[in-house]
Amino acid sequence: MTTVNCKDLKKAIETVICKGKWAVGSTTKNSSLGNEIMIWTDERKLNIANADNSTFVWSKITAANITSLNNVVIDASVAMKYMRNGSVTLGVDNRQFSISGNTETKSFFRTLERHPFADQILRSVKNLSGDIENEEGFAISNKTTLRSVAKTTSKKFSDAVKMCEKVGSGIYQISINENRLLVSSTTNSENYRESITLTEETNSALMEYVGPFHKFLSGDLTIATNTDNPILFKTNDVMILRAPRLRT
Repeated sequence: MTTVNCKDLKKAIETVICKGKWAVGSTTKNSSLGNEIMIWTDERKLNIANADNSTFVWSKITAANITSLNNVVIDASVAMKYMRNGSVTLGVDNRQFSISGNTETKSFFRTLERHPFADQILRSVKNLSGDIENEEGFAISNKTTLRSVAKTTSKKFSDAVKMCEKVGSGIYQISINENRLLVSSTTNSENYRESITLTEETNSALMEYVGPFHKFLSGDLTIATNTDNPILFKTNDVMILRAPRLRT
C-alpha cells in the first residue's frame, strides 16, 4: 500500500484535471481536461497524469511504503470525495481502488477500464522521462527540441496570465526575445501585455496557447517552446505540454 500526504494528493489531482477558464469561440467558460486520470508508482514517487489530443499534464508527489500501482485509471471526481487531512494509503485489488485514512476509515470504488487518451499519456511519459534538457534546449521527442527557454518563477508568470485573463479571450500569446518574456492577450476591444525580465538570454519564439495552466504551477518555472510549436511548462513536480494554437 502506498502512503502519501492527502493535501499533496489533492493538489496533484487538481493539477492534472486543470479546471479553470478555457477559450471557447470568442470567450471563455469553466471547463477541464476531464476526470479520468492515470496513476502509477515508481521507486520514490506517486505519478498522476491526464491528457487530451492537445494537452499532457504530469504531476509527481513524494510517497512512502511504495507498492506497485501500474497505470491505474480512476475517476478523479469520485476520489476527491474521500480526501481527508493527514496521510492516506492507496491501493488497488481486483479493480477496486482503496483510500484509507487510518484503521477506522477506508473507501473503495471501481477503477476505470482505460483512459480515453492512454496512448498519448504513455507516449508523453516515455518522451519526457529522465533528463530532457540538453545544450540546445528541451527534447520533447526524438524529432522536436524546444530551443527557446525562459526561466522565471511561477508567481511572476501566473500573475501576468491572471491579468491577461481579464481580457476575456482565454488565448495567451507568448513572445520570447533575448532576455524578455512577453505574455499578452487580445480581443477586438481590449489588450493586456506584461513583460518579465529573464536572467539569461535565449532564442526568440512566438506562439499562442489556451488553458489555465498558470493556476497549477509553483516554485521555479521553466518555459520552453519554438515559434508555433508546443509549449512546455516545467516545475520541480509538474510538467505540462500543450500544443500551440496556430495563429491565422
